[in-house]
Amino acid sequence: LRNRTGWLANVYRDQGKFRDARSQRVNLEALIEAGLQSDPNDATLLSEKIVNLRSLAAYSQNLSEYPVASQYLELAQTLADRLARLDPANAAWREQSIRVKIGWAGLYRAQGKRRPANNWIDLARKEIDGARLSESALSRIELEIGKLNLGDRVIRKEK
Repeated sequence: LRNRTGWLANVYRDQGKFRDARSQRVNLEALIEAGLQSDPNDATLLSEKIVNLRSLAAYSQNLSEYPVASQYLELAQTLADRLARLDPANAAWREQSIRVKIGWAGLYRAQGKRRPANNWIDLARKEIDGARLSESALSRIELEIGKLNLGDRVIRKEK
C-alpha cells in the first residue's frame, strides 16, 4: 500500500497537481507512522519517512506554501541528523542528510533568498566531503546542487 500511495503521489506530481500529490504523501506519512509504531527502529521505514518528508516539502514549496515546506524540512533534517549521528558510517543516512540540506537550499532559492540558499549548499558540500557515498549518490547530489547553482531549477506551480 505504501508503494502504491507513493506511486500515485508521483503521478500527480508529474502532472503538476501538487496539492493532490501532497495529499497522497500525507496518507503515506500515516502509513509509515503506523509501521513505526510497531518497530520504531525499522531502517527502511525511517528512510522512507525522510524521503516522504522531503517530498512533502517540495510539493508545499511548489504551492508557494513556504512555512509548511519549512516545517517538513525541519522534521526531515532532525531525523536525518539523528540517524547520521547514530551510525556515521551509514552512507544512506548521510546521503539523506545531504539531500535535506539541498532541499533547504532550494526552498530559500525559491523565495529569492540566495545567501541562505548558498549557506545550505556549503553545508551540504562539507558533509559530502566526510561521507563515503557511492558514485551514483554523488552524481545525483551534484546534479541537484548544479541545478540550484545554475538557477536552472524549475519551480513549477500547480496547474
